[in-house]
Amino acid sequence: MLTLQAALSEALQGRSLDRHLDADEAIVMGAGLFAANLSSSFRLRKFGMVDKAVFGVTFEASGIAAGHDSPAEPLDSSAGTDSEDAGSTPGVSTKSLLPVGKKLPIKRAIKYTNLTVDTFSFSLSYNTSSLHSLPPGTSQPLLGTWAVSGIADVVKRYNSSGVCALTFEADHGALLSIDKADCTIEQTVMEEKVVPVPDTNSTASNDTAAAGSSNSTNATTTTTILVPKKKLLKVGLGCTRRCYLLI
Repeated sequence: MLTLQAALSEALQGRSLDRHLDADEAIVMGAGLFAANLSSSFRLRKFGMVDKAVFGVTFEASGIAAGHDSPAEPLDSSAGTDSEDAGSTPGVSTKSLLPVGKKLPIKRAIKYTNLTVDTFSFSLSYNTSSLHSLPPGTSQPLLGTWAVSGIADVVKRYNSSGVCALTFEADHGALLSIDKADCTIEQTVMEEKVVPVPDTNSTASNDTAAAGSSNSTNATTTTTILVPKKKLLKVGLGCTRRCYLLI
């Protein structure tokens, strides 16, 4: 608060600031109103406040062959899209998971298709090429390293790994969580369907009676047939740890 007051005074060419409000009380009241707006138990008039990511986060995976990965995808309609950073090292893919200035909260997914490896690892790091680079007091950009396993079991059971997705979530408090890792497999199954068909026996016996009537209708019956239907299956993968990272 003192730093903010000094900056405001400097911007106003040394003018002394009016202090009609208690600074501590203003902070507490603002935090309370913001929390109440997020809660579904209170009905308040909405006011504008937007949280944004101050530091960018980069995702890097190793042990995955080229051609299996896709750019980071938003899981909410207002998130927009990001460009993919191609890794220069073979078997390593680098992506911008959380760009600087991205609105929070947000969910994002990293997806890989038709993987054949059983285990791969990935790491999260601060984006040192961004405007703010590293947070104060931080000397290393690396946030942590994780391993994902269980893909071979999915391939053995379903003959494909389908789409493997790693889901991340960043909340209002700038906490980045590794939510889940799973595979989505598309399968074609045969399902029974009841359809109407003409009743040939009834039609043949009624031909003579219906010959002189203009209002006659063809009799129908029902039969059961098998039709193909696509079905999506979700299978969870193993992850070394799921945690929250302060960004």
